Amino acid sequence: MKAASLSSADIGFSALLISALCLIALSMLFSISESSFLSINKLRLLSKINRRDKKALRAGRLLQKKEKMLNTLLVANELVNTLLSVILTAAALKLFGPAGVGIATFFATALLLVFGEITPKAISTRHPDVFAYNLSFFVQTVVKIFSPVVPIFTFVSRAVLKLFGVEIKKSSGSFTEEDIKTIIDVGKDAGLFGKSEQTMMHSVFKFTDLEAQSIMIPRTDIVAVPINASHRDILELSERTHFSRFPVYRNDIDDIVGILYIKDLLFYTGSQKDFSVQNIMRPPLFVPGTKNISYVQNQLAEKHQTIAVVIDEYSGTDGILTREDIVSEIFGIIKKDSPENRSSVDLSKLETSGEALLPGETRLIDLREGLHLPINSDINETLGGWITEKLGRLPESGRIRERSEFVDFAGFRFIVEKLHGRRIETVRVKKLSPSKENAPSAPSKESTESMASAGSAKPAAALQPAESTLSAPEVRSENQKEKEK
Repeated sequence: MKAASLSSADIGFSALLISALCLIALSMLFSISESSFLSINKLRLLSKINRRDKKALRAGRLLQKKEKMLNTLLVANELVNTLLSVILTAAALKLFGPAGVGIATFFATALLLVFGEITPKAISTRHPDVFAYNLSFFVQTVVKIFSPVVPIFTFVSRAVLKLFGVEIKKSSGSFTEEDIKTIIDVGKDAGLFGKSEQTMMHSVFKFTDLEAQSIMIPRTDIVAVPINASHRDILELSERTHFSRFPVYRNDIDDIVGILYIKDLLFYTGSQKDFSVQNIMRPPLFVPGTKNISYVQNQLAEKHQTIAVVIDEYSGTDGILTREDIVSEIFGIIKKDSPENRSSVDLSKLETSGEALLPGETRLIDLREGLHLPINSDINETLGGWITEKLGRLPESGRIRERSEFVDFAGFRFIVEKLHGRRIETVRVKKLSPSKENAPSAPSKESTESMASAGSAKPAAALQPAESTLSAPEVRSENQKEKEK
């Protein structure tokens, strides 16, 4: 009799352990199912449904009644977790007596956290579609089993929410950002468009993610004009920088009072003696640097502006941002890179005045034909690339500010005027005087570096060309500086 009673006790304890293991497995399945159906990719699901995939069709039917399915999984999971706690408590009481309650509570909590929540959800989020399709039959069965009781819990939960004034909104069925990105990727994989179009469409989402301060022209690279600048000084500055817009400041760059458009200057019909920047400048648009570029674009459109002054938390000038900057950031600078825009340069000014500003993208073949220079490179086709090759390094901004980053070649001096990132954007070409023409025709890397000396002149405030993002390292025109000296 004693042996028989011990045997039945052992059987009862083993049954409790087996039941606990089964309940843990069910808890894992419920958690995986819930997480998978919440994270399933709608577009891939629709694609599989169109191919009449049985598992996808079943998953689609479950998602049509998403609230019912999720409530069923939650009710079933809570029921399983409660039963698991009861069984573990019963097993602990058999082993440890009254002290087993605390032990059972600890182990039940640990098991449910690890195997009922953390682990299954970490697994399912890696491949939610796979789990959702393969568990669709299991979930469908659970929904049918609990269908008599789930509506009761749903009704009670809605009543409680309504009591606290919480409005239950039905899903609009609209696509999320990730859904649209998936559409783009699927379209690219299907050959509907290329890699460049895919990148461009993905970059549109930067519109709400990027802040103005992350893409603005910084304060140190702004080119501005003082409010007392003369008509001639502004025209010379515009001709030298090729900018079409200038911020106007009163005392310093933190005191911007307007924006000067060169086209307004060209339509000025009064005398230069009576000219005043204040009479033709436009009011500035100020935007905080923490605003996203979508907000800035809307402000530019609303105020009929093309340039905004970015301010910091102390209302000081942090930089400027133009419409072209935003377009370039989102869609890339396409026009600049196209071969058809690399047309032959006008070298007439070099012949008449002895110097000219050339784009860094000027082709070497244009210089060979226009200046009859024996300028060649085995690895570069543009003037900017050729200068970098001759320097043997990337140009340094400190030297550029002092105009001491240059290459002498065949009677001409090629001075780096402006960088865009690491690329040379503008080059000033000067004819050397006869005394300097005896210099080596092409300086070596070492000699070029010795010809340049470091500088740290503080650049200044913002001007923009008609079709690209521009900046320059000067606040005032050279004429004005000479007057001050």
